[in-house]
Amino acid sequence: MEMSSEFKIDKDLIERIQGGEMHAFHLLVDRYKERAVRIAYSATSNLADAQDVAQEAFVRIFKNIKNFKFNSSFSTWFYRILINLCRDFLRRKSSSRICLGSKTEGDQVYELKDDGANPAQGLIITELDENIQAAIEELPDKQRIVFNLKYKEGMKIREIAEVMGVSVSTIKVHLFRAVRSLQKKLRPYLNEGGRSC
Repeated sequence: MEMSSEFKIDKDLIERIQGGEMHAFHLLVDRYKERAVRIAYSATSNLADAQDVAQEAFVRIFKNIKNFKFNSSFSTWFYRILINLCRDFLRRKSSSRICLGSKTEGDQVYELKDDGANPAQGLIITELDENIQAAIEELPDKQRIVFNLKYKEGMKIREIAEVMGVSVSTIKVHLFRAVRSLQKKLRPYLNEGGRSC
C-alpha cells in the first residue's frame, strides 16, 4: 500500500522525534496546532478552553510518541487523543455547570454595517448565523463533535469513526440525529428569513 505524502511527512518527523530531535516536534506541532484548536473549539465552544485542550493533547503526544508504531496514521492517533480530552473536559464542565442564562460574548450580534447592502437583509443573515451557531452548540456533545468534524473540518465518516473509536453506523446515527435536530430548531428562522428576502 502506497503511503500518502502527508503520511510520509508525519512519519519522517516522528522518526526524527523518536531519535531525540526536538525541532522536529515543534514542526509537528506547527502542522497540527491550527486544526487541533478548531476541532477542540467545535467541542468546547470557547477559544481559551480549546487552546488549553489542544495544548494538553500535544503534551500527551510528546510523552507517548516514542511508543508510536505507525499502526495507524499519526493524524488518527492524534485526533483520537484530542477528542478524548474534549470529552473529558465536557464531562468535567457538565458536572460543575451553573446555568447563568446569559451570554458573555457576542452582544454585538445585531450591529449593522453600512456597506451599501440592504440593512434589513444584513440583520436577517446575522441573526440566522447566530441562531445556527446557537443550535449547533445546543446539540448533545457527541452529535455536536461529529457534526463539526464532518461539516466544519471536512473529515470523512470512516475517519471520524476511527477518531471517535466507534463504528461507521454509529457516526451516521449521530449525524442523522444532529441534522434532524438542527432542521427542527432552525425551521422557524429559515421560514422567517425566506419571507423577508
